[in-house]
Amino acid sequence: MAATRTTILRFGLIADIGWASVVITTFGVIGALCLWWATRNTALRFLFERPAMFWLTDKPRAGRALQAAE
Repeated sequence: MAATRTTILRFGLIADIGWASVVITTFGVIGALCLWWATRNTALRFLFERPAMFWLTDKPRAGRALQAAE
């Protein structure tokens, strides 16, 4: 996101702050997804996984069902 913002501001590619925000946010999301995709089967996957010691339960809940309010 920072690189995109710097490029947009330095070269004056987008004058409107609203469109600049949309472009910067889009590139930030796409960049994070690309980083996740590139590291998902490597030793760097810990960057996107919560360590077991920080789970509130022993294991993540797979399928939580809704209960009726009483």
